[in-house]
Amino acid sequence: MEKSKYSFSKDDTLLLKGVAIIMMMYHHCFLDEERFAGHEIIPAPISLRLLMDTSNFCKLCVAIFVFLSAYGMTVSIKKIKDDMKLSAQEFTLYTKKRYFNLMQGWIFVFVCSQIFCWFYAHYQIERYGTYKPQAIIYLILDGLGLADLFNTPTLVGTWWYMSLASVIIITFPILIIIYKKIGSIGIVLFSIVLPRIFDISYEPFQNWFLVIVFGIIFADKDLLVRLREKKILNNNYADKTLKFIICMLALAVGMYFRERGEIGFFYEFRHGFLCLLVIYMIYEFVSPIKYLNTFLKFAGKHSMNMFLIHTFIRDTFFNDFTYSFKYPAVIVAVLFSISLGISILIEFIKKVTGYNHFIEKLRKRLF
Repeated sequence: MEKSKYSFSKDDTLLLKGVAIIMMMYHHCFLDEERFAGHEIIPAPISLRLLMDTSNFCKLCVAIFVFLSAYGMTVSIKKIKDDMKLSAQEFTLYTKKRYFNLMQGWIFVFVCSQIFCWFYAHYQIERYGTYKPQAIIYLILDGLGLADLFNTPTLVGTWWYMSLASVIIITFPILIIIYKKIGSIGIVLFSIVLPRIFDISYEPFQNWFLVIVFGIIFADKDLLVRLREKKILNNNYADKTLKFIICMLALAVGMYFRERGEIGFFYEFRHGFLCLLVIYMIYEFVSPIKYLNTFLKFAGKHSMNMFLIHTFIRDTFFNDFTYSFKYPAVIVAVLFSISLGISILIEFIKKVTGYNHFIEKLRKRLF
């Protein structure tokens, strides 16, 4: 069998994260008029309505991050055993390692944020309340990334994703076992039918359940690579052009129905199938672009830090500054640049303070 000239590598994952973090900032900046109330926004050459519609569409950034998490975890499991049939002990150890990896990137930024917010404006009082025993519990749950899961206050509203990331890690072994038992079609139907039979109280998991399943299937069967290899026409240029036209038409139709609510009853379409289309398009058409590829991969490396800190700039403390630039593209560029700069600084502090060395020693001791 001829070896594929393509692969879906860690670099491709970073590139997708880079795109997703830009989508996330655009989504958070212009989702509704309340976000920029009191500020002059000049959306030309598009209308303000289209600005908010495209911003709403960019909520697919969550689906991209969810897909990449499930995809990466599946690849990791396959490296342990290609058939993914791990023992209970192996699954437990893997889950512990994965949660540790999530926490080691999160906790440093969380602590730094707490320190900054306290000295800048005693902001924790506003978020956690003044009753100390209760506030301490809220702080701990927030620090564990579980605030949204337990419906308790969090320092930053956008940190809700940490609970979803934690739930994905915890439930992942069960999903792998189910997948091996009932196969691709079975688990897709399972992810669609289950939430309609049983009330899954944690809504984010329900919303992105199918995306997690897609991540598992696409990683196990290497479907992104197979789709990229698939030729419609023999001529490479003509084939690429036709694929692009088909994808753009599908994307336009998907955006139209997604934003107008005609398929509101079928949330899997809103969060799942369109996500696959966007991911495939980035992998097929953006990944080969040389310098853009490099820039997006660099942004992807810093995507977690940027996700964690950008709301402090956009909303919490520097809202007037962020929206003072009037033009949406400039607003997002400024927010992106400042968030990236702070992330680079955070990584530098981790290095010079010995945090990275401490984490590696702790990892070796635990695992």
